[in-house]
Parts: sequence; structure tokens; C-alpha cells
Amino acid sequence: MVITYPTTDSHIHVGSLGESQHYVNLSECETIDQLKGKVKEAHLKEETLPFIVGFNWDQEKLGRFPCAEDLESLGIEKPVSSFPV
Repeated sequence: MVITYPTTDSHIHVGSLGESQHYVNLSECETIDQLKGKVKEAHLKEETLPFIVGFNWDQEKLGRFPCAEDLESLGIEKPVSSFPV
């Protein structure tokens, strides 16, 4: 008879956890203008960051997908990336 114990691989990536504290949560945005406002606010708050990452936007709430022109219109001279829900 062989007895095996179940194993669980549970871990976190500490570097990613710390990095994510600078991400912009866009889940509350209901319009493209609100999304742009949040991104601009994050830029002004964290001017020393080399890039801006937004997450959790929902195109159903926004009415459409955000596009490059939306973010370029903010005049931010650093890369901006965003991820949906």
C-alpha cells in the first residue's frame, strides 16, 4: 500500500505585488473621459514612474474600447498600457 499526501503549490510573486501597487484601477470608470481622468491623475501623482499601467476597465460600461487616440490626447510622454476585466 502506498499513501500519498496531496500537495498544493501556493506562492506569490513579491516583486509583482509591489509593482501592482502603482497600477491604476479603472473598474469604477463608466465613461472614456473618466478613464482618461484616472490615467492623468495617476501620471500627476506618480510622475517619476517610467510608465503607467491601468487595469480592470470594462468596455460594456465604457460604451466602447478605449483606443490609443484617447490616451495620446492626454499629452503624457510615457508609455501607457491597460488591461480589461
